[in-house]
Amino acid sequence: MKIILVRHGETEDNVKKTLQGHIDSKLSQLGLEQAKIISKRLKEYSFDLAFSSDLKRASDTAKEILKYHNINLKFDKRLREINFGDTAGKTKKEINWDVTKYEHINKRYPNGECWLDVLDRVKDFVKEIGYELQEEKENILIVCHGGIIASLLNIFIGRSLEHTIFEHPTRNTSLFILKRRGNEFKLIVDNCTKHNNQS
Repeated sequence: MKIILVRHGETEDNVKKTLQGHIDSKLSQLGLEQAKIISKRLKEYSFDLAFSSDLKRASDTAKEILKYHNINLKFDKRLREINFGDTAGKTKKEINWDVTKYEHINKRYPNGECWLDVLDRVKDFVKEIGYELQEEKENILIVCHGGIIASLLNIFIGRSLEHTIFEHPTRNTSLFILKRRGNEFKLIVDNCTKHNNQS
């Protein structure tokens, strides 16, 4: 069984380096093209289950992928990006992101969340679908955000949140594939965007 993780396509706020979080931003024109490209890369997969963040940038990416698949898409608010609270809508430069980013692993953004809060709600999501993971499912698709992918990788393979969020950030429509071997998961595709270079 494989779990296929995809980050949403580019948004205008991504270009501006604006913190989006729960802001329901739309895909840019490039983001729409990226969604079409990743959908073609995943065209030959057979999905048993498909989940998405309910935020538009993720759900629109997921809908594009599933145009080639006859399966219902399940939306889950626990798959939303971190709530940046009062800093949402500000640029990374405005909040001095490069200096302060690591402190928010444990410290909440004002009127928002910290990254450990996000991890907790993703753990709750994984616990709820745990029975699905025990069955002989072929492929499970999850379309979401960089912070959610970081949380899922922490849960399944123990990778640190810092690694995925800050040190090797997830790119737009980047693909991760986890393969279950016995009771463990192994990451067999890691932050791959080679499909974008073949368009």
